[in-house]
Order: sequence, then structure tokens, then C-alpha cells
Amino acid sequence: MKLWRTGGLRRDSRKRFLYLLTSVLLGGFGFLRFFIVRDLSDWRPSSDRLAGTYIQRDTESVLRYPRVLSRGEEIDVLGIIHSSPSHFEHRDAIRRTWMQDWESQAPAGSFKAVFLLGNSPEAQTQSRLLSESDTFGDIIVEDFMDTYNNLTLKSIFMLKFVVHYELKIKFLFKVK
Repeated sequence: MKLWRTGGLRRDSRKRFLYLLTSVLLGGFGFLRFFIVRDLSDWRPSSDRLAGTYIQRDTESVLRYPRVLSRGEEIDVLGIIHSSPSHFEHRDAIRRTWMQDWESQAPAGSFKAVFLLGNSPEAQTQSRLLSESDTFGDIIVEDFMDTYNNLTLKSIFMLKFVVHYELKIKFLFKVK
């Protein structure tokens, strides 16, 4: 009789464990959803979604230009890599790997790549970013707060930069 009871307790404890695990997972998703929706509170159905509200077409918005590009330059392929201001190691890894390989193997002036970023509210990150930009010269900093929710704006800023900087390119590719 004791074995039957022990087996029953094991089955009950498994059921409790699965119930607890399911509750934690669903609760975690609900928690994340609450914060994601809360973070997008200004994007209600009645909110203005016109890019022109956030990006002025005729206003200069570049805070930092890349030295590796010249205004009006002719380039066969331009890669613009979207990056976050605090992702220093990611940018460094890209520079040391495929970016370096492509630039060294392509005919002179036929391929260039730059990083596109927005502002960071953290002073230490901004300071490191300016230093990195001075060192490599491959960073564009646009005048907007760089957050996950602003990725669409970042893509539009990319196109605006190419047009305003009068780059003559055959192919533009975006990397995230």
C-alpha cells in the first residue's frame, strides 16, 4: 500500500511541478508583454505614425559624419550597419572580420561600410562613442534617441543620410 501512495505522490509532484513551470512561463510572458506594451504607450492607434513628424526632410540631423566617406563620393556598394551606441564589441568584431575582408578584396573605392547609430542618454557611452569615431572614422551618429522602438526611424535616417550626403552608389545594403 505504501508503494502505491508513494507513486501517487510522485505523480502529484510532477503535476505540481509542470503546473508551476507553466505558470511561471506564462507569467513571465505576461510580464514581458506588459512592459513592451507599456514601453510603446505613445504608439496607440490614434498616434501619429508619419515619419515626417519625427524626421525633418530639409533639416540637418547628422551629429557625427564618417571620415571614410566624402560628400558626393562614387561607390559601387555601400553597407550601412545599424548598431546600438553601447555595442562597442559588436562593431569591433565586424571591423576585424567580414568588413575588413570585403574592403581589402574589393577594388579601390568599390565597397565601403559604415555604422549608423542614434544618441545615447548615457554620458560615458557617448564619450566612448566619440573616441571610437575618432579612431575608426566609420560611424554616423544621427540626432535621435537610439532605442529598439526607433528601428524604423533609423532606417529612414539611413536613406536620408545617403540622399543628403549626395552619395553616388550603385547598391546600398542595410545590415542589422
